[in-house]
Amino acid sequence: MKNTFSLLAFLCKMPLELLEDYASRIGLLETTMGGCIPWDTIETLGVDRRSMAHVRQAIVDAPEEMRNRIMQDFMDVDALADGRGIEYLLSTGRCQADPVELTPHLTHYSGSHAKAFFALLEFPEIFSKALRYAHVESIGESRWHKTGRIEGTSPQVDENNIKSLCLAISNHCRVQGRGTGCEIDVEDRGDDLYLFVYPEDYARRRMVYNDQSDLVVETYRPAFEIIYVYHRPAQTLEIYSNGGSSDREALKRFFGRAILGVELGNWSGAQKVYQLEQLKNPTSTFPVKPADEIVAVRLKKLSFTDTTSEESRGFALYSQCKYNANDLFAYLEQTVNSSQLSLAQLAVSRVQFQLVFQRRQDHGRQVTRTFTLAVPNTHTFKRNDPFAPKIQELLERWKIDVAHDISEFAVPA
Repeated sequence: MKNTFSLLAFLCKMPLELLEDYASRIGLLETTMGGCIPWDTIETLGVDRRSMAHVRQAIVDAPEEMRNRIMQDFMDVDALADGRGIEYLLSTGRCQADPVELTPHLTHYSGSHAKAFFALLEFPEIFSKALRYAHVESIGESRWHKTGRIEGTSPQVDENNIKSLCLAISNHCRVQGRGTGCEIDVEDRGDDLYLFVYPEDYARRRMVYNDQSDLVVETYRPAFEIIYVYHRPAQTLEIYSNGGSSDREALKRFFGRAILGVELGNWSGAQKVYQLEQLKNPTSTFPVKPADEIVAVRLKKLSFTDTTSEESRGFALYSQCKYNANDLFAYLEQTVNSSQLSLAQLAVSRVQFQLVFQRRQDHGRQVTRTFTLAVPNTHTFKRNDPFAPKIQELLERWKIDVAHDISEFAVPA
């Protein structure tokens, strides 16, 4: 997600025909300044900062409600205006109940801003869903909490089950003193089932200006966000919530009862989804197949914790040789030999991999993915990255991701 937004710079990236179409739909052309935009002259002289200043001024002078909507639409487009955002649009279109292939439509436009703007105009539902996945992608992996494999279950999503989950979460919030409102949106993306939950939070007060420009105190009831992601191939559940561990335990139980029809056991922080101990062995291998289309696998970094230290002291080793981890293990041997520790007293806490794919980017550079794994279940590769399924497959093959080997305690609800 971008940190800054310039209205004038944004306008200069827009195809003029799309911008005029949007201005007509939103009602900007019916305003005093909007009706004076010299579209024909801009088309003749070309789009630049001077010509787009007319459009910017019309937006600035528009009625407040219209101006706020325009600015929010433009910032949403800007948030999806990169390669990853366009990939979200394409994948979201393919996951609809009636799949939509956006590629033939987007090839008519050059530049990610133009492609995203076209999607907003012609496929607003797909655009809004893709924007939501961009938000999911922006959530740090350490804020997601993952279960082990939940054996013998399959999610059942129907109106009654969703109502049951909604009621359970609403009652849980009410006991905490929050509001009782709760809405759930379901998005099925094949292997992954997303449930976006928006319960009512604690009431708050804020100072605002009313229609008469008087400063007043307003009480409002905001919503907060909970996200469930059920991974069908691995039969695991991930939960995003700002609540504490007891809240996450409750949320897991609610999902198990309402959607899976089982009673899930306690969340065990001791269960390791990532098993990293074997990586301190120099004989560790990372086999790949021709179908993986991977040129090289590099172990770039190993971080250790001294299990004999009460302060949990640690250190990290970095590989200096390209596509070769032998130097890393040589450093490890030197470190162990020069200290009073044995290898058994060192626990691997974090590792960093780099994968080099056969596929090439612009300018002929090969695609690489560098990511970190940390115990018990933290990773830095992005869930919606096109290469994420391949990374997940490799980690399971190498016996690093053992979530599919760990069964979550579950009994019929």
